[in-house]
Amino acid sequence: MVGDGGAPIEVTALDHIVSLLDGELVGWFTTVTPNGRPQSSAVWFLREGDTLLMYSSDQATRLRNLAVNDRIAFNLRGDARGDAIVTLEGVAGVDEHAPPAAANEPYLAKYAGEIARLGWTPDSFAEDFSTAVRIRITRVRSWRPSV
Repeated sequence: MVGDGGAPIEVTALDHIVSLLDGELVGWFTTVTPNGRPQSSAVWFLREGDTLLMYSSDQATRLRNLAVNDRIAFNLRGDARGDAIVTLEGVAGVDEHAPPAAANEPYLAKYAGEIARLGWTPDSFAEDFSTAVRIRITRVRSWRPSV
């Protein structure tokens, strides 16, 4: 476990976490509804230094949840045996300064194949997922076997 859940942490100092974040296509983003119910969504994301960037529909419930409570959890799937488990905690909010997805070259490099496979172009994807959300990680919990 790294971080106390308060201040952002330097994820880039955790090589095994960086490797997993950079290699995974899908993460589970969990917000909390106003009545306290956790709500998880599969999302595409990009690690940018010590933060994660994702794009959301401007109608997504997760944005309404974040407006009330910015605390989140973010999980990677691990492997088939339940090894390489990573759970991140942090705060998230709309990032008005992030480029649209269609203009974010590293994001497109990571997801161009998936965007095309699902019938979007970069521009149509950016139109459907027009709101950038920035995740600042404050705590990392991970487990991996020592063998």
